[in-house]
Amino acid sequence: MSLKAHVARSTLWSGVQIMGNQTTSFLVFLVLTHFLSPSDIGVVALAVSFIEIMTPLMRAGLPEALIQRETLDEIEADTCFWSGLGLSLVMGAGLFLLAPVIATSFASPTLGTVLQALSALLPITALSATHEGRLTRAFGFKALAMRTLIANLLSGLIGIVMALDGYGVWSLVAQRLIGSMIAVGLIWLSCRWVPRLRFSTAAFKQMSGFGAHMTLVTFLMSLNGRIFDFLLGFFMGPAAVGFMRVASRVLDMVTQFAVNPLTSVALPTMARLQHDRLALSRAFLRLVRTSALMTFPAYFGLALVAPDLVTLAFGRQWAPSGELLSILCLSAIPITLQYFTWPAMAAVGRSDLAARGILVIVASATVITAIAAPFGLTAVVVAHVVRTYLTLPLSLYLLRRSTGIESRPVLAAVAYPLAAAIVMALALLLLRPLLHGLPPTSRIGLMMVAGVVVYGGLVLTTARALVRDLRTAFSRA
Repeated sequence: MSLKAHVARSTLWSGVQIMGNQTTSFLVFLVLTHFLSPSDIGVVALAVSFIEIMTPLMRAGLPEALIQRETLDEIEADTCFWSGLGLSLVMGAGLFLLAPVIATSFASPTLGTVLQALSALLPITALSATHEGRLTRAFGFKALAMRTLIANLLSGLIGIVMALDGYGVWSLVAQRLIGSMIAVGLIWLSCRWVPRLRFSTAAFKQMSGFGAHMTLVTFLMSLNGRIFDFLLGFFMGPAAVGFMRVASRVLDMVTQFAVNPLTSVALPTMARLQHDRLALSRAFLRLVRTSALMTFPAYFGLALVAPDLVTLAFGRQWAPSGELLSILCLSAIPITLQYFTWPAMAAVGRSDLAARGILVIVASATVITAIAAPFGLTAVVVAHVVRTYLTLPLSLYLLRRSTGIESRPVLAAVAYPLAAAIVMALALLLLRPLLHGLPPTSRIGLMMVAGVVVYGGLVLTTARALVRDLRTAFSRA
């Protein structure tokens, strides 16, 4: 099978995985919002944020190093497994012991107990990290997708039942722990690889050279995604985190469907092409263009229906999240591009440059959030969107420096999807006043249908060559 066919097939299975994961976890989250207050949701969000920023440190970039290698030595895989498991046990124990201190800092006793329970996620996920790396390297996204679907379906059902029985916050905690344990068992059955009891210091040093920078990149990316949770929790309390989490959760679900099927195959695809910069550039532009075709209309359309959608799905108590979601959707352009710039740098072994760039982004996010926090939650979100555009030139510069991909063709690749999405948004803005007297469900439905008709019609009639190229690529899957 050709590399292009591998990418297309893997993208489809990655989409299946993401769809199942997001659908089940989102439904569980949706049920919980009707049983929990914004403060309760905020506590869980803060606890999960700590786990997510520690996970890259636990992985140490070693599974990514296995993916990036042209050839795989089994002793490297063994070393990767035992290194990750050892680190996870140490870090999980450290988080368990520090949980009461963290809870005191955020003035939330519940945060401490939730953190202690979720600290078990670190060693649990470490048991499957190397297996995931091996499957990703071999484009085994079908096995990964089935593993995720089954694990999230079973744990999601358990979480919903617990929520209905009044377990509240612990419904989400149990769903995450049970889902992770099921996922580990399934991935071991799929990969059928058992690590041997051996460890190579030389292999560890060699992989950690790449992994150190990759660890910093993924850690900073996780921190960048969660810095608002920490700062909002510190400056405004858990309720603000809860409102922000509902808004970001809806946006994350759209992003998972529109972007992540492509980003999941970006690193292994571009790593295969790291010595052919022309082919690498073409693959990068194709990934960005395809992603933009989906993300731009999804983000712009969501911005227009967000207030109605959030109130309808979560209830009137979550109405402030609808306004925040509309603002967050305006960051479609930098989000789409930056999702692919960091994997491209890692694919050519320049994760050091990626780390520097993300460090600047995290620092700017911290500063701008601290400045905007006294002016309220809406001001913080507006500042966040502005910051994504201000740091985009830095990302494009580092991309050119590391891979040779110029900024002009990158911007040209997203120009048509952006223009078509803007036309769609203008048409929906003209339509929206005419639907004012209708129920929210009808308004949302008609806006979605109109958006699909306008955007789909534009693409099919004015970008036939682009549609033909996409159809040819995915027909090989």
